[in-house]
Amino acid sequence: MTKLVVGTYNLQSTKPNDSFKQAELLKNNHVDICAVQEINYDNYRFSSEKFNGLAGFKKGDQKYADDFFGSAIEFAEGDMGVGTVSELALKNNRIIKLYSEDAKPETIDGMHKYYKEYNVSKPGTLKNLEEYNKTHTYIEPRIVTRSEIEIDGKTLAFYSTHLSFETIALRHAQLVQIRKILREDTADYKILAGDFNTDQSTKEIEFLRNEFTLANGNKGIWYDTFHCIDPTMNVYSIDNIMLSDNIKLLDTKLIQSDLSDHLALISTIDLL
Repeated sequence: MTKLVVGTYNLQSTKPNDSFKQAELLKNNHVDICAVQEINYDNYRFSSEKFNGLAGFKKGDQKYADDFFGSAIEFAEGDMGVGTVSELALKNNRIIKLYSEDAKPETIDGMHKYYKEYNVSKPGTLKNLEEYNKTHTYIEPRIVTRSEIEIDGKTLAFYSTHLSFETIALRHAQLVQIRKILREDTADYKILAGDFNTDQSTKEIEFLRNEFTLANGNKGIWYDTFHCIDPTMNVYSIDNIMLSDNIKLLDTKLIQSDLSDHLALISTIDLL
């Protein structure tokens, strides 16, 4: 029996997240491996000093033993993306691009240009992006990261992602792509954790249930992981942890806090 506590936590990129308190929150709940999203990584989004949304997970009293960051896009002279923090060593880390910005190819170049040059200390760059947003709609690039963990002589492939919010069809295409990736993965165990952004209906993920165990929605129990009010959302149970069928789900819960607009979702699992 190999028990682990795994999780997913959207750190909230629209403000300087207190990553030291967020790391402490996960540590206090004995989380071994956690997918994290909305990471501002060494960028100038908030001030003239570089900000790293993973700083508290990398250093300090509550730091995690290992981490991996995957850049989805260059932003504010740095990056923005998703990743994984872990008490177990991560290896063979890689980034896989998901179908996303390709849905609006005509705006890809402009989006990348104005995102990359954005710097809060350079007002002209803020205005450039604001003006571009007035006349263009685009899809931000999305990725999934993969990390390997060796435990008790077996290999666990842990994936972290943040799916598109724009349309059900776009999210479905991304989930179908990820399902194919997981099907072809030769690791002994596979976990996908992240912000699925499935905010229109809980039925968006039903097609995955015949192959995987979904922690959020398991046995009809849904956890509202987004805890703010958004009139465009029909459901708030948008973060999830998806397990290959040889992993037993023992328990799932939310960690209550006001450190982000999302709550961390964690599950205790057993690798069979």
